[in-house]
Amino acid sequence: MGLRAPDTLPPLPPKEEIERYAALGFDMRLEVSTVPDGKNITPEWMNSILQEVFDHLPDTSPKAGRVLWQDASKPNDNWYKKPPETFYKDAKLETCWVFTSGTNTRGCTQGILDASKGENYLKQTDEIVKFVEQLYPNGQPLPQDIDIPGAIQQFKTKRGAIEPNLTGSNWKNAADDLARLDINQIFRPEAQEVLFYFAQTFLNSPPNQRERLLEALYAWTKTQSSGGHLVRAGYCGPKGAYVSRARPDVLSYDLLGALVVRKFRTLQP
Repeated sequence: MGLRAPDTLPPLPPKEEIERYAALGFDMRLEVSTVPDGKNITPEWMNSILQEVFDHLPDTSPKAGRVLWQDASKPNDNWYKKPPETFYKDAKLETCWVFTSGTNTRGCTQGILDASKGENYLKQTDEIVKFVEQLYPNGQPLPQDIDIPGAIQQFKTKRGAIEPNLTGSNWKNAADDLARLDINQIFRPEAQEVLFYFAQTFLNSPPNQRERLLEALYAWTKTQSSGGHLVRAGYCGPKGAYVSRARPDVLSYDLLGALVVRKFRTLQP
């Protein structure tokens, strides 16, 4: 069993939105929430069922490797597999069309905004705002399903109060505020989505030229751990994707940045 399209597809995004993102080199994907037997697609499902698919691919040299990284001598030692974390077993996907920044996206390397690399979570959000302001310039038609000006204004209004909390004992408040910002809710992925996009990209690429999304980079997501840390996912090499967590004030190295996503959930046909 692999990744298959559902029998009923959600309505396509508006033509102008498809053209907008295509012009910048975004990848258009179908994200699906369940498999034909009705089970939810979660990190646990991907790590078990899709690992079997990876293991039996006859066309990869070297082998596909792992879906998720793990220490072979400690198969259950990953932090997200331990209570009170729920990400591994319960984090779900949606069935929707989504654009993701990719290898051909202007201003990005392997899908990560170049200007966001080496920055903390707040300054990464600054770069997302700049990117979105260029994506939806003043005077151009705006999407009907989300409030772009409102999301940008919300961030600019709250930014000053968030920044002092990045360091010290109030870092969790800053992480909560950043994760809940509309601009991050709209344009950052959840951690389980990064894993899905990685597997989807790999399985749908030509057998003699398999492509790995974020093979050497990480994306900082809007997912939070039980302790409030912001979750990072990526580095999807043959050893498997890495999933880690960090405070929002951490000055990220050049391998970590913002993957831009845009999902369409509630549009009419």
